[in-house]
Amino acid sequence: MSRIKDVCLEDFIEISNHFEVLDRQNVQNIVYWVISSSSILDNSLEKKLISCEFRFKNPKIYEIMFSLIQRYKMVKKNKEEFLKFLFRKSFKFIKNNFEEKNKGMFKKQLKRKFIDTYFIQEAGEIAKNNRIPSPFKKSYLVKRISYKLMKEILSNENFFKDFEVFLSTFKEFSRKERQRKIDKLTKQILLLIEKNNIEEIRNIQHLPWTEMWIEKCQLMGEEIVKNMKGSFFVKESKIV
Repeated sequence: MSRIKDVCLEDFIEISNHFEVLDRQNVQNIVYWVISSSSILDNSLEKKLISCEFRFKNPKIYEIMFSLIQRYKMVKKNKEEFLKFLFRKSFKFIKNNFEEKNKGMFKKQLKRKFIDTYFIQEAGEIAKNNRIPSPFKKSYLVKRISYKLMKEILSNENFFKDFEVFLSTFKEFSRKERQRKIDKLTKQILLLIEKNNIEEIRNIQHLPWTEMWIEKCQLMGEEIVKNMKGSFFVKESKIV
């Protein structure tokens, strides 16, 4: 798939013209190419695709690509959604690593140790006010998160250090997590092909995140870390 990701539209059309059938692998290649495109969210890719329609040997491939691009263009993500995605992924990453390091501990003890490790210290007020839901419950993910709350959580140095580790693997971690949604989207498209109803792709919900969105989250995380490091430097300077 890495080869598919890096090719231009014209080259991908040539590759797709050799697809003998629209099976799971080939449909997944189409999905992967679309979500990896750097111009998926503006009009340029759609216009270019339209101008190349005659080059497709299989018109269904064109229909799939066109419908996918149109569907993604309908999605408008704001800053809060990017923060929420970043926070959810970091929380899951940190939680999984913590559980792995503390295997054999009783659930109640594990929960208490997790809270003591990450949500006391400077961020004690957050834990005290129960504004951080327990990661051991199905409802642990916050529905709304702000930049201010993210900074409060990261004021705990243990969480901050592990967040930096998470950020260094964020793209890889997110792509691995995204694969499940790519598989699901592929199955949905195959079903629509079977029903001869490809245009219904425009109504599919819960799309895999694009490379552009993942990249934006990465940059946002790096900016948060940069600002937080400045805050820690100021606090240490005051102590000295």
